[in-house]
Amino acid sequence: MKKHRNRVIRLLGFISSSQLKVIFLILFLCIIFQVLIISNIQEYKKKNDISAAKIYGESIASGILLSLNHSIETSKILKNIYIQYGDQVCENFDQLCTLFSHDNSLGSLYIAPAGIIEVAYPESVNAATIGFNMLKDPVQGPRAQLAIDTKQITVAGPHRLVEDGVGFIIRNPIFEDNEFKAFAVVVLDWHEFVIKALNQVDHINSGYRFAVWKEDNSDTVTDEYGFIFKDCYGDISRLVDIPIEVPNDVWHLSIEPVGGWSKSANVIPESIISSVMICIIMVLLILKMASSAKQVYKAEHDELTGLLLRNAFCNYVDKLLRNNPNKVYTVIMADIENFKQLNALYGTKKCDQVLKYLADTYSSLENCIYVSRYGSNSFASICENEFVNDYAVFEENCKKIKDNSPIKNFKVNYGEYKSVDHKLPANVICDRALLAAKSIKHNFEKNIANFEGPVSSKLYKTNMLEASFEDAIKNEEFKVWFQPKFDAKSEMVIGAEALVRWVRQDGTMVPPAEFIDVFEKDGLIVRLDEYVFRKVCIYIKAWQDAGMEAVPVSINLSRVSLLHEGTIERYKQIVDEIGILSFFVPIELTESATTADRQIKKLTVDLKENGFRIHMDDFGSGYSSLENLNLLPFDVVKLDKSLIDFIGDPGGDEIIRHVIELAHFKEMKIVAEGVENSDQLEFLRKLNCDAIQGFYFSKPKSSEDFWDFMEKQQRYKMGL
Repeated sequence: MKKHRNRVIRLLGFISSSQLKVIFLILFLCIIFQVLIISNIQEYKKKNDISAAKIYGESIASGILLSLNHSIETSKILKNIYIQYGDQVCENFDQLCTLFSHDNSLGSLYIAPAGIIEVAYPESVNAATIGFNMLKDPVQGPRAQLAIDTKQITVAGPHRLVEDGVGFIIRNPIFEDNEFKAFAVVVLDWHEFVIKALNQVDHINSGYRFAVWKEDNSDTVTDEYGFIFKDCYGDISRLVDIPIEVPNDVWHLSIEPVGGWSKSANVIPESIISSVMICIIMVLLILKMASSAKQVYKAEHDELTGLLLRNAFCNYVDKLLRNNPNKVYTVIMADIENFKQLNALYGTKKCDQVLKYLADTYSSLENCIYVSRYGSNSFASICENEFVNDYAVFEENCKKIKDNSPIKNFKVNYGEYKSVDHKLPANVICDRALLAAKSIKHNFEKNIANFEGPVSSKLYKTNMLEASFEDAIKNEEFKVWFQPKFDAKSEMVIGAEALVRWVRQDGTMVPPAEFIDVFEKDGLIVRLDEYVFRKVCIYIKAWQDAGMEAVPVSINLSRVSLLHEGTIERYKQIVDEIGILSFFVPIELTESATTADRQIKKLTVDLKENGFRIHMDDFGSGYSSLENLNLLPFDVVKLDKSLIDFIGDPGGDEIIRHVIELAHFKEMKIVAEGVENSDQLEFLRKLNCDAIQGFYFSKPKSSEDFWDFMEKQQRYKMGL
């Protein structure tokens, strides 16, 4: 209740709380006044209406029972005649039954020795009924057997009759010396039976409608007179319920006025006046606030999910923390993993359904104070105390959420920031919780992570790396190393791959795995890539100036740099400025960076047009490699070490064989990375692999060591 009240107050935030109290007080008093008047009048009128309806209903019930008893007496007459004359009754049955032809409600008459109909009246029902076994029929059998067991008359129906139509079946069992002999059966024509019953009263001008029903009836029949037989009383209320006791059964007659019972529409002038007053007051107030409230709501809420947008969420959280300094709160972020891929796979419409489903699910959590669609694929919420107390229960709830989702094949990572610092702004708090969620990306054994321990330590390291970047560039702490590439046949160096190492001024080294991912996420990789590219160009120019034979040195270019505006133009300007050919600095693009799309294809074409050669790095490590080979203009394909490690396995050998054949067919060169032994080298030579890169020939070398290495090779070629 408090939660809903807060939402209303936020929606009408421009109205003071005292004004709202006055409005609600007036509204409350007017409603109480109106309700008291209406309830008293309606209660009095309803009692009179019920009393009159009950009197009239009892007359209808008497007419029904009178008509039914008349038919029961007919069955008794048939029974007595059969007892007296036996089978002779069957021989003269038609003539006998003419005695009852004046009664239109009697649909048909039967004699059923041993439960099997032997004779029937009138003749028109003979074909459908003669030989019919009442005891064997799944519908009529139980009531027929009941008549035998109790030796009493049974009344069953209304039923869809064998001879067509709808009616009641009255079975009068006949015994001789305590042995069942036959049934004397009277079938009532329901239509005529109703007419006969209603003739007992003035139905036409009564102003009532009726429903006669049985609690255990499975058949439903409605006729023109308004009698309804069914299991429920949906069409006529059960306010007046008159039981009609018949043999082995109880019928119920419900009755109500044709227009229904009196409702609150019959109000007195005072109630009308109070309603008008309420409407006038509320309309004036609502008209004043509606326009502003709509604009406020639209500005604060996401159109798709109806949740608070990021800025509005942060504003409310800041106020909450500021106004409740002594309370403990937890912020949790829900981040959908690989949401762009889900959009590509299932389509935007299906993914929108997932977002709406998750929004509804998170909004229904009782302990959440505010819930927000924080980003395109993330949600934020704040709750009092801890969000997760039992992690086993939390994991089970995560599974239920996923199982009930419109899409099953996705993962939501949750980041929890417990006991948030009230001094921090809400956006910083949310970013920390989001960092915790992203720390378990691709970890399918874990659904939630806390911003503490490893996660907070990782944030500290990330901040330190980012803060040190400018000084590292200025002090040239980033060093270029070279991984030589050897001709597979001559074993001479024909090129190299540039690698970056971070060596601090104190001599400590920062592993590439620690800083590359960080700089890719924050965009600093663009400057680092350009720094390495310029250094390599300078080295190549120095080799040429020294009279050495320069070899191409390929440079890894991240997808972030490739897509950064103006990268190709700047790189072309650098090679021209330093005075080397673009041929000597091939660009290596990782397989994941070349996931084919129009923008990547255009950029690779632009690289080629500016004289750069293009290498596909890490081929075989995942993604759509073969598609990229076909669509993008690569000059060299570098087989990933994960493929080379499969050499010796029949399946792995065949894959490498086909890849090399395909690359050569496309007029591309092949470089094998990660070659570590002679068996791998010999296998690759047999397949005409073009170049080898790996520890078997050489580990990565510093720029000084690689210079010396190239000098020795040149002297060797010259025979010195």
